[in-house]
Amino acid sequence: MRRSVFLLLALVCFLVLIVGCSAHHDKAELVRWLHSVDKDNSEVYLWGSKLGSDKCSSGKLLAEDEVVCLTEIFAELSGADITLNIDSDVDTLDYGLLLVVDGVECCIHGADTPYRSSEVCFRDKQWWIDRYELRDFMCDLVDRYQ
Repeated sequence: MRRSVFLLLALVCFLVLIVGCSAHHDKAELVRWLHSVDKDNSEVYLWGSKLGSDKCSSGKLLAEDEVVCLTEIFAELSGADITLNIDSDVDTLDYGLLLVVDGVECCIHGADTPYRSSEVCFRDKQWWIDRYELRDFMCDLVDRYQ
């Protein structure tokens, strides 16, 4: 009986360790991917209900100078700015960005939280991006193009 309990606890600890390592690796991949966005290899679309485009669809294609501004925001991101969204039950706002980088798509949403976070789905996980500049940038674009 004791051995079964010990083996069960060891299995649970092992699974927790594997999940934690996987999340850390995925976070690092997300940071690298966001850092790879640039005006030469990326298309960035603004979408939102006020702009007449559906969630995470190709709405308004951003101009080159707007993509450059976005890449400057992304260049400042580090792993400390990104947190795994375990709950996945937060209301996302009706605007965001669709990023297409070398054929890979990723969608960033404004999120209705007290922390003014944005939310991104990457590799089947949802993540918070805790940067005021990113959410303010998206809000400014929506105001400009609505």
